[in-house]
Amino acid sequence: MPLPRHLLVCGILALSVPAAAQGPTTASSASTATTSSAPPSSDPLRSELESVAQDARAISRRLVRELDRARVERRADRAACLDRALSQVHAVLRQVDHRRRRVARAGPAARRHHAATLPAYRERLRALRIEGRRCVGEGPAMGPSITRVVVTVAPDVPDEDPTRRPRERSAALLVPPP
Repeated sequence: MPLPRHLLVCGILALSVPAAAQGPTTASSASTATTSSAPPSSDPLRSELESVAQDARAISRRLVRELDRARVERRADRAACLDRALSQVHAVLRQVDHRRRRVARAGPAARRHHAATLPAYRERLRALRIEGRRCVGEGPAMGPSITRVVVTVAPDVPDEDPTRRPRERSAALLVPPP
């Protein structure tokens, strides 16, 4: 049975750090010392988080350029849309930076949790990239799941619109209340 990815990563990290750098020999402190004493470049989780942060910064730079252009062109609707998307990108970037700082001293369970959030961050950034393109008119107007409706009218349906015919007056006499 293959090892789960997080256990494999922890095992590789434990093998890459010299025993003297691991500190005390207890199992729990050895795993904590391994994750905190490893250089950031050798930690795959930190590398992944840095990659997500770089993607967020790239999206942010593009949105800032488009926002500046919208403001120069005095396109208030476009500027408001881009500003909302940019705020959300910055929120994701703050969350990723927070996780990058915490992962250095996180235990195995916390590292698994941090790793589990990566796909959600990537998906959110993908959606915000699409939203930014939509704000400037480059992307699809209604998102990736556009629905097309085709109406087929049976041949026996009359051509006249029933809402356009004159109403027939009723023969009933209306008496106002006393």
